Amino acid sequence: MAKKNIIIVTLVFLIVITGCDSSSALDRALDMAGDNRIELEKVLEHFKDDSLKYKAAVFLIENMPYQCGVIYEDTTRLYAYYRAVSSSDIDPWRLCDSISNADGQFNPERKRVQTDLTDITSSFLIEHINTMFKAWMTQPWRNKIDFDTFCNHILPYRLRDEPLIPWARTLYERYNPVLDSLRNSSDSTDMRAAATIMLRHLQKQNIVFTHAVPQGVNVGVRNVEWKIGDCKEFADILTWVLRSLAIPCGCDMMLVRGDNNVPHYWNYILDNDGQSWYGSIGYADTEYKAPDTYWNPKGKVWRECYALNSEIYHMLHAKTDAEFIHPSFRYPTKKDVTSLYANPKCISFDISADKLYRLPDDDEPVYLCMSSSDKWIPVDIVEQKCDSNIIRIKNIEGDVVFRVATALGDRLNFIAPPFLVDRQSGRIHWYDVIPEETEQVCLLHKFNLRTEPFGQNMVGGIFEGSNNADFNQCDTLHVIKEFPDRLYNRAYVLCSNVYRYVRYRGVKSGSSDISELTFMDHNGASIKGEPICNINEPTMNNAFDGDPYTSFRTEEKEAWIGLKFKNSSRISSIVFTPRNRKNYIQPGNRYELFYCDKDWISLGVKHAQGDSLLYDVPRGALLFLRNHTEGNQERIFEYSNGKQKWW
Repeated sequence: MAKKNIIIVTLVFLIVITGCDSSSALDRALDMAGDNRIELEKVLEHFKDDSLKYKAAVFLIENMPYQCGVIYEDTTRLYAYYRAVSSSDIDPWRLCDSISNADGQFNPERKRVQTDLTDITSSFLIEHINTMFKAWMTQPWRNKIDFDTFCNHILPYRLRDEPLIPWARTLYERYNPVLDSLRNSSDSTDMRAAATIMLRHLQKQNIVFTHAVPQGVNVGVRNVEWKIGDCKEFADILTWVLRSLAIPCGCDMMLVRGDNNVPHYWNYILDNDGQSWYGSIGYADTEYKAPDTYWNPKGKVWRECYALNSEIYHMLHAKTDAEFIHPSFRYPTKKDVTSLYANPKCISFDISADKLYRLPDDDEPVYLCMSSSDKWIPVDIVEQKCDSNIIRIKNIEGDVVFRVATALGDRLNFIAPPFLVDRQSGRIHWYDVIPEETEQVCLLHKFNLRTEPFGQNMVGGIFEGSNNADFNQCDTLHVIKEFPDRLYNRAYVLCSNVYRYVRYRGVKSGSSDISELTFMDHNGASIKGEPICNINEPTMNNAFDGDPYTSFRTEEKEAWIGLKFKNSSRISSIVFTPRNRKNYIQPGNRYELFYCDKDWISLGVKHAQGDSLLYDVPRGALLFLRNHTEGNQERIFEYSNGKQKWW
């Protein structure tokens, strides 16, 4: 979105849209088109005798000032990554590295901007409008879709900043036959049923979730064939296919996740009653679900739109000039749908002046922000009530940490401490700190490990000892009952028997992954042995190589990993390390802890001597731990009841 804003500002699109009628908005768009005005007028002339298609063309042209695409020069090398990954079982990272080494690396800086108003052709728009109307009029649910729904949720020719190529006709011809069985059923007019068929059809294809392909680069509708990327690419793929079939849909998103540092995208569809449902080709669920069942902590949810959100636009541009508005909201083409996802726990509340560092000026927009690492991302506009010196937060979901700030361009100026909103009660907890009131904390990791599957998959895992190689008779030495919080976890064994064979096995399918496994005798020495495993797995030795960042990995059911001792031995304790992404405290690495006041304030740098760090911190502070040695996953947390609590 920021990229679009920069381009629009550069092209002098800083025209304040006042409360004007539709024709003046069209006139302004035509004026901004410059020499390309003739192409847009050809479209209007072409549809002048078809009132609905004419209105559709007006809708697209009026909102075209906020649309642009990026064209990359080296598409041959770019597409090579996608073709190779989509047709190979080789690890995508290895494959893309190999392509870069052989042919040179793709350079994303070699590009040009395509602004739709000045570059789009009449032939493209005419074909697109005709194709989308044909899809609408030939589907059995056509009478369930009104014109407004069609324009906003089916008609748009672009989703983001992808290069424009005609796509609607090709996708319609390819995927429309998949719905033939529905047309002959009693559900023939059910749009949700049609969308479900397409969701399942695409989920059965070869979908590759990876960040190995060039990031921040949009290859566009060609990716419907390759199906490679992350949640954003997956949302686009399903949107293109469903819209080509006249099924109203699009993308809902979090500008930043409530429990992580990244944005997140998924699909919505509309049913015959105009109700929203969510799903994704990247999810395991093969059904669309009600928004209020969505599991992630969300904070704010937005619906991506083609049309400008005039309410937000007017509110901001009436206050100040565009350059003083944060780029995320300068030309907002998104709609707040938090209430759909947070229901019935959608929270609104006031912040009084006594909680603010300062009162914002009347012409200063105020932004609600959420955390991304140690940065803060604006996720909403805050309503100011100047007559009563309060600011109003509307429609959020709790269990998320927020801040409020003003902005000068993209620079944020915070006007209050961070605060947590409890999702159940709506209670506000402020992270006010008194630096002199301190407590000692023991830190075990720098990122919320519960967002990864590895540690959680070990809960219920079993260590067993036997004197038979097939373990047909064995004793349970230890059961992992809690999430393994440390890099090196020790389990004490009470059984006094001696064993020749020992093993670890997970209780879930494919959950026997482990990075390090050591069996200790009563003297605290490691008992040596020969690695054994019940499957042919090349990573078997990784569990015994002394490196906590190489792992035994398997997707096999009922797999196990263990040792055959040279002599039968009594085991005093077991030390184990979960498979991990180096987010535990790593011995030898250099760390710096910060607490949040008006800014992040350092509590000093330490080199880890073991798998924990001790710090004295202001009591009740919001904290952030950075690893200066390696890694990039770091997340805000507080220290509560002797443990790190992540937000």
